[in-house]
Amino acid sequence: MRFYSMKLLSLCVFLSAICVLAAAEDKVKGQLPAQFKKLGLRDDQVQKIYKIQTDYRGKGADLEKQLKELKTKEKTEVEGVLTDEQKNRLKEIRTGESADPKKTSK
Repeated sequence: MRFYSMKLLSLCVFLSAICVLAAAEDKVKGQLPAQFKKLGLRDDQVQKIYKIQTDYRGKGADLEKQLKELKTKEKTEVEGVLTDEQKNRLKEIRTGESADPKKTSK
């Protein structure tokens, strides 16, 4: 009997935690733009602003990722134009080391 009581108590605690987390997820956190606190915004307005900010930040992050991928692709294509000798020389210039072991033994 005690085993079932502990299971029931555990289940209640678990369900309570889920309810608390679900309620917390309804509220979005953020930062209002400058001077907006002086406008006397209602809580629903504040939440809408936070949601808008969250949505646009996500879109911005997606665009930043796309831009990074484009820059990487551009670099790969540009370096693809180079000969093997030019690629080795570029590596030397970037690292400050000789890519050819014969050159370092002088």
